[in-house]
Amino acid sequence: MWVVGRSLADEASTAGDAQRQDLFGRSALNRYYYAAFLEVRSLLRAVNSRWSVMGHADMPDLLTGKFFAVFANQLAAQVRGNQLAPGDASKTRRQVRQALQALADLLRQARETRRIADYEPEIRMELRGGQLRLRETSLAAAREWERRVQFLVGTVRREYRHAAIIS
Repeated sequence: MWVVGRSLADEASTAGDAQRQDLFGRSALNRYYYAAFLEVRSLLRAVNSRWSVMGHADMPDLLTGKFFAVFANQLAAQVRGNQLAPGDASKTRRQVRQALQALADLLRQARETRRIADYEPEIRMELRGGQLRLRETSLAAAREWERRVQFLVGTVRREYRHAAIIS
């Protein structure tokens, strides 16, 4: 999905007229959002398959709520069982909470950008500062969602594996 977003963004950036820039740019933003959504959904599914069918709007709160609680509870059990030092558990819990909050924030921003791209055609993509933008989100910034999502999901997966929540 990321590759489709990049291809559409490249087409938007080289389009000769504003209408094509707008249409391809909107489509690129849409694909970038869905690529992020699908990567995060895969992470959720690894812990609880029922979480893979939830609504888009609920995903950020699930990440920072129930999904994090599974991790925090597992760490607490490991501390009680003397498998993990309290200081290590605290540090790991903080790192995972920060990564999940960053993912939740990114999903909220990306979903709002996708909503505007899909449902508010009167808000046009604009070329400002050499960047195609929909409101404040540039195609270049949306392209960075890939790197950020992959890094954050990788961080969370590593810690969930280490805590023996996923394999």
